[in-house]
Amino acid sequence: MERVKRENLPNFKDTIFILLLVCVDTSLKFLVEKYIEQNTFYEFIPFFSLYLTSNSGIALSFLDFNNIFTSYGLLIIGIIIVFFLFRFLANAGNLLERLAFIFIIGGAIGNLFDRGIDGVVTDFILLHFGSISLFVFNPADLFITVGAIFFIANEIASHLRSTQS
Repeated sequence: MERVKRENLPNFKDTIFILLLVCVDTSLKFLVEKYIEQNTFYEFIPFFSLYLTSNSGIALSFLDFNNIFTSYGLLIIGIIIVFFLFRFLANAGNLLERLAFIFIIGGAIGNLFDRGIDGVVTDFILLHFGSISLFVFNPADLFITVGAIFFIANEIASHLRSTQS
């Protein structure tokens, strides 16, 4: 059996930050599930409400077929993707790239943990304009989005640096 090389692992600070993101996500999901009724609106500001629901699919309820094969199939695919993302994190070249992978991995693990418990992901942050619902998501989804923004910003910055050289 081949031994895992240290340079293929993320550093300690990165791992702690990922765990912190997972804890924030799972704690908020736990609190919302405990104190908010399913499918009930709690409006905070005109475009932001709490609305507890669950999703057996992925983003924007794509593949939300409410069956065990889809749910756990997505779980297995997600675990494989997270292993690859850890490899990319270990080889990240700068802080912005590291932060991108940290946020994406933290969000992914948060949703994988949630899906692993009961086959669905808890969503509760509803963005809407009046009666028009845009989407419902959770902190893990937000972390993944922030990570994607960091990743894109890093790629743009990298491209600009290479064209100026």
